[in-house]
Amino acid sequence: MNQERVHLRLRKELSAPIAVVENESLVQLSYEEESQASLMDISMEQQQLRLHSHFDNSKVFTENNRYVVKTLQSQYNSGFSEDDELNGYIDMQIGYGLVNDNKKVYIWNIHSTQKDTPYITVPFLSGDNDETAIVPRCILTCPATMDESPLALKPNDQDETGGIIIIKGNKAIYYEDINSINNLSFKLSQKFSHELELPINSSDGEKCDLILNCEPAGIVLTTNMGRIFFITIRNSVGKPQLKLTKQLNKPFNLGIWSKIFNTNSSVVSLHNGPILGKGTRLVYVTTSNGSFQSWQLSATNSHPTKLIDVSIFDAILESLQDLYPFAHGTLKIWSSHPLQDENSHLFLSSIYDGSNNETYYILSTIIFDSTSNSFTIFSTYRLNSFMDSINDTNFKPKIFIPQTENTDDSNEVTSILVMFPNAVVITQVNSKLDSSYSLRRKWEDIVSLRSDIEIIGSGYDSSSLYILTKQMGVLQILVKENEKKDSKPEIGFVKSHVDQAVYFSKINLNPIDFNLPSEISLDQESIEHDLKLTSDEIFHSNGKYIPPMLNTLEQHLSVRKEFFQNFLTFVTKNFNYKISPELKLDLIEKFEILNCCIKFNSIVRQSDELNEIWEKVISKYNLTHNESLTTEIIVINRPDKFPVILKLFLNHVIFVLFPSHNLNFKLSINELINSCFYSGILEEGEKALRYDLLELDPMEVDTSKLPWFVNFDYLNCINQSFFDFTFSCEEAGNLAVYSENLLETAKILYYQFDQFKIWMNTQPIGSVSANANFTKINNLYDENHLDWNHVLCKANLKEQSIQITEFYQDLPGLVQTLQTLNQDDPAIMSLYETFFNEFPEAFSFTLFENLIKHKKLNDLMFRFPQQHDDLVKFFHQSGPKYGHVAWIQQVLDGSYDDALNTLKNITVDDSQKGENLNECELHLNVAKLSSLLVEESNLDINSLRNIQYNLDAIDAEKKLSSLLKKGEVQIYKKFETSVFNDVFNILVEELKSTRIVSLSELIELYSMFDDEDSLFIPLRLLSVDGDLLNFEIRKFLNSLVWRRIILLDNYKGENKLLQHIVMRVFDEELFKGNEFPLPSVDLLCDKSLVTPEYINETYGKFSVNLDSIREGIYEEISELESLNSDNSLEIKLRSTIGSVAKEKKYTINYESNTVEY
Repeated sequence: MNQERVHLRLRKELSAPIAVVENESLVQLSYEEESQASLMDISMEQQQLRLHSHFDNSKVFTENNRYVVKTLQSQYNSGFSEDDELNGYIDMQIGYGLVNDNKKVYIWNIHSTQKDTPYITVPFLSGDNDETAIVPRCILTCPATMDESPLALKPNDQDETGGIIIIKGNKAIYYEDINSINNLSFKLSQKFSHELELPINSSDGEKCDLILNCEPAGIVLTTNMGRIFFITIRNSVGKPQLKLTKQLNKPFNLGIWSKIFNTNSSVVSLHNGPILGKGTRLVYVTTSNGSFQSWQLSATNSHPTKLIDVSIFDAILESLQDLYPFAHGTLKIWSSHPLQDENSHLFLSSIYDGSNNETYYILSTIIFDSTSNSFTIFSTYRLNSFMDSINDTNFKPKIFIPQTENTDDSNEVTSILVMFPNAVVITQVNSKLDSSYSLRRKWEDIVSLRSDIEIIGSGYDSSSLYILTKQMGVLQILVKENEKKDSKPEIGFVKSHVDQAVYFSKINLNPIDFNLPSEISLDQESIEHDLKLTSDEIFHSNGKYIPPMLNTLEQHLSVRKEFFQNFLTFVTKNFNYKISPELKLDLIEKFEILNCCIKFNSIVRQSDELNEIWEKVISKYNLTHNESLTTEIIVINRPDKFPVILKLFLNHVIFVLFPSHNLNFKLSINELINSCFYSGILEEGEKALRYDLLELDPMEVDTSKLPWFVNFDYLNCINQSFFDFTFSCEEAGNLAVYSENLLETAKILYYQFDQFKIWMNTQPIGSVSANANFTKINNLYDENHLDWNHVLCKANLKEQSIQITEFYQDLPGLVQTLQTLNQDDPAIMSLYETFFNEFPEAFSFTLFENLIKHKKLNDLMFRFPQQHDDLVKFFHQSGPKYGHVAWIQQVLDGSYDDALNTLKNITVDDSQKGENLNECELHLNVAKLSSLLVEESNLDINSLRNIQYNLDAIDAEKKLSSLLKKGEVQIYKKFETSVFNDVFNILVEELKSTRIVSLSELIELYSMFDDEDSLFIPLRLLSVDGDLLNFEIRKFLNSLVWRRIILLDNYKGENKLLQHIVMRVFDEELFKGNEFPLPSVDLLCDKSLVTPEYINETYGKFSVNLDSIREGIYEEISELESLNSDNSLEIKLRSTIGSVAKEKKYTINYESNTVEY
């Protein structure tokens, strides 16, 4: 045709990325409501049967707001084998269906209401009964008395079955009345047949391809060679007579080359048009090369009239080429169907995108003008829900348009069904062929069949498509009529299919494949929105297929659990890599809460005591939260409240009731916890769904919140119940009996804390310390995880303890358990090697810490020689923390420099106060000896001097401790009634503990005695302290000691104490090598040294009144000032010091109050 006359209107739906566009509400058939009222009184299996079956014996396989897929109540039961090649045909106008192989044809009444549908069998002629022969094509014909009016062909008498035409090879066989030959042998039935030899060249492989009953005109059949034959079946007086009226086309024939190069175009579609008069009808023919013809056929006219003959191929190609350049060379014409307007037809074609390996199926609406033999492409749509290529050469996609009986213009939409080998795409488009009218599709959907379902025939009526399958009989796809506008909210494409999978997928022998084609492009936001809707409906029991109540709560929960499992299975197969981990975790959480609720309810309902406690907890919750919850409401409609009330329940039974209850009660709670958390959450939720089904990585978490089962209350309750139950088992001597219970509880605790740690690693730094609740959870783990393993070991579960601690990388727990095993067993040592390799360095360091803690130094140094480098590194990184052990390794290694430095760091430091006196003395002596082995160039003289100073201080402490034990020294009486007596007693107790006291405390202690030797020792320590005391502290202590010497000298009244001590200072030359100020009144009465900071730092650690301490020091200063009221004390000090200095031949610098030498 002239391409200039082709009017192309392309629509943007061609490139629509999703399968559903601009939906309108459709009518909801009440299939799901039919049995709802009685669901409460039946079992789950009965419920499924009632839910999906109907009063007419049909069985619904799936449905949504747009369509229903079900079986017909009448099914064929022919005894055909699934291995047989079968052809099928359904004529809903006549009301019969048929199936045949190459031996017989089986016919039954589609509308039969009988449970065992009667059927008619027609055998084929025995001479043609070759199993290798081509399976015949069969078609039903109308009864001879059927109305031939132009309006409709409807049976006048449903008892009349009509006839059958069989095309076998090159023969057409016609039986006018199939009832008359039912079950007759071929010899008897042969006399009822009418035969016609057809010009079909069977020897060259030509065979009947399509056959159409176009009564009252006759039948039209096509061959695989592209030939089209019109055959009349009655003569002018209505008697049966087969006659080949005309071959409607003359295919281009190159002889043998036609078979080689397939030069002929096959017919892909035959459809009836309107009946124009008695015995006359229009027939539409479409071929694979795009030829479209309209024929007027008549039973009484041997010259059919061709009304239209055009090629639409190039026009369709041109309409697609701009948007899809790959259409050229890949375009195929598959099918066509007339629309309500007899001049309009819908064509199905396909194009192939090789870059994406996708096939796009195109629906083109074309308006024909028979007067000018021309056409206009009115609109073009692309199907978005099916993109598979057709690999089955025997199956061609077909268009079906169920035409409503009401043919007026009030019907605004046209339903279109496209049948593929394993799917049916359903869509609705506007019926108005008006360029000013909106042409957007109303919706598109898909029904997929199982891969093992084979379609062998089809038929349709005004509302449904009927698919004849080899395995499942006849499936009816009923398209629901349009519902009035604004009646119900539209259900999304994803939710529609999710709901179908959830509620219908477990029906026995369901032929539907509920999974979506992988090629469908869907927006993640819409997917997640619809998935949330479905999960919420199951969770809160407000889905339309969920009954309001069943016999028991357990049944109701179990039904919803199965629905949820169906749901998650569908999500995994269709959207596992298209949705966020957060949504997956949210879905898993809902399932786990439901499952936990099932476990909890099954146990609590069996115990009157637990049930009573549960009901009281709910009542208390209602009072405090102004709620009206009951167990039924929680289980059915408000499961979101269950975790909170479970938390309250566990807190009450464990922290309030446990202390007063026996082992049996604690056992019941332990089993409840294990059932809910271990079975319900860990095994059936986390493991089965999170990791196995949905394949989430353990590190994939919802960073906005902790898992629902991880909070301090749950953790604290389970931890406490673990130990309480353990103690009760031990008291009863039943620890081994309940070892498996304890093991499951330990696994719960480890998993919960591990989830907490994983989640915390996703949070901002510092959020743990900033959140008191998180800190409590951390502390709970730190304080208890070793004890969990201790219990497992006592329950003879050491192997399990090792497995758990290895899995969760609880290395302290792992080492603790390993240390309970026989360390001389080679198998145990092999275990150590395994973990050294699995956790390099970390396991070694943990093991070293454990051995040091338990003083197993021999094992530390010699049992694991291959870990020597790790041990050296461990000591290096730990600094002074393990210096009291590190020096041994360093000495053994001959690293005397390192040993000296280590020992110096752990001993020559006032911060080491509190260490064991004897250990410290040993360390100092070893350090001193090590210095002898250090090269002179590396020796630090100051360090060596400090070591000696510390040894002197230890000697002074040991000497004082000995004097106190012997009672050879006593406190100056003046201090016995002052606050310093409390300080004295505290320090004496520390001495008794053989722990090192600080140098300042030792000096303080010596200064409180009343003998010369005791008062001289602190002066000696102050003279040689090196860097152990800072300048201010040394100055204060120097002032304190001299002041107390002078006050004691004055108290005794002998005036000898000061003289003797000054003499000893000069005798031992304490003033050499250090800043050692001689006593002066200014120094001894300097109150600026008594600062609040110093008092708090020095005495704050004692349980004494700091104000009293300060007042006591001020009192000593005041006494000294009173002694110097006439400057006599200053004169006495200078005289005493001067005379001794003169005797010892030293010069005193009175300006600096120091000795010059």
